[in-house]
Amino acid sequence: MVIFVYVCLLIAIIIAELNEKKNIAVEKAYKQVNKDFSSIFSTLLPGATAKLAPPEGATCLEVLEVRVGFGDVWKDTLTELSGGQRYIDEHINSICIYIIYMYMYIH
Repeated sequence: MVIFVYVCLLIAIIIAELNEKKNIAVEKAYKQVNKDFSSIFSTLLPGATAKLAPPEGATCLEVLEVRVGFGDVWKDTLTELSGGQRYIDEHINSICIYIIYMYMYIH
C-alpha cells in the first residue's frame, strides 16, 4: 500500500512538472508568433499593426484574440475592417496557425 501511494505521488509530481514545461513552451511560442504575426501584418498592410492578445482576465494559455490597429486606433472587432483588410487578416491567421504548429513541433 505504501508503494502505491508513493507511485501515485510520484506520478502527480511528474504531471505537474510536465504541465509547467508545457506552459513555458506555449508562452514562448505565443511571444514569437505574436512578433511574427505583427511583422507580417504590417508588411502586408503598411501603417497597420496587429497582435494576438488574451482578452481581459485571461492568459495566453486560455484564449487569444486578434487585435488590429490602424495608426493609433485599435479596432474592437474584425467586422470593422474592410473586405480587403479582412481577406488579408484571414490569410495571416492561417500563417500564424502554421507558425504555431511548426514552432511547437520543432521545439
